[in-house]
Amino acid sequence: MKTAGQTHQGYRRENNEDNYYIQQFTDGSCLFAVADGMGGEIGGDMASGLAVEALNGCKRPSGNINSYLIELIRNAHDLVQKKVRDQPEYQGMGSTMVLAYVRKRLLYWAHVGDSRLYLFREGNLMRITQDHTIPGQLLAEGEITEEEAEKHHMRNLLLKCVGCRECEPDAGTFMMKPGDILLLCSDGLYGDVPGSGIAQILGAGDNLEEQLKALIDAALEAGGSDNITVVGAKV
Repeated sequence: MKTAGQTHQGYRRENNEDNYYIQQFTDGSCLFAVADGMGGEIGGDMASGLAVEALNGCKRPSGNINSYLIELIRNAHDLVQKKVRDQPEYQGMGSTMVLAYVRKRLLYWAHVGDSRLYLFREGNLMRITQDHTIPGQLLAEGEITEEEAEKHHMRNLLLKCVGCRECEPDAGTFMMKPGDILLLCSDGLYGDVPGSGIAQILGAGDNLEEQLKALIDAALEAGGSDNITVVGAKV
């Protein structure tokens, strides 16, 4: 399995509040994460950094893997909340977090917030996660369309996040196939590059690092309005 990750500050942000994480275990399984911070220049970077820090040194999951991933997110949540208690000037900071763990073509995932997990298979891009936002909820209930959700005026208001009052992750699992590409990303990518554009780039060539760079370049060409982070894995 090939893995890679890249991040870019974008053109309109004074610093990069995104972080990502890739860890490969001795049995060949891999853990991936993307975290997108919020709460101001210092607070956002701090929150996503703490979320990723909570993963450092984690052991290869055993038992119920989805429960393990949820526990990792809750550990990150506790770490961010402790920082706020110790240093009240960070009040209001938080972070999205999307985790994926791949073992023998089985993908396990968990997430909170609006960073996304996609699966690219045979030319089709499928979104696995549901945004924890008002439009994300309305979309899940069939009240609005995908296009309406992407343009909704409350699309950036998170209902759940690491460090927020509510942090109840979603989780799931599915089987991957040879040739599948797994993509974790912050909203700096999909906010500027539509799904069709992401699919076109992932369908071109077979060098994962070059494909991820092309995704970031596409977001920059579209304006680079936010920090952009992409993590990929190819079976």
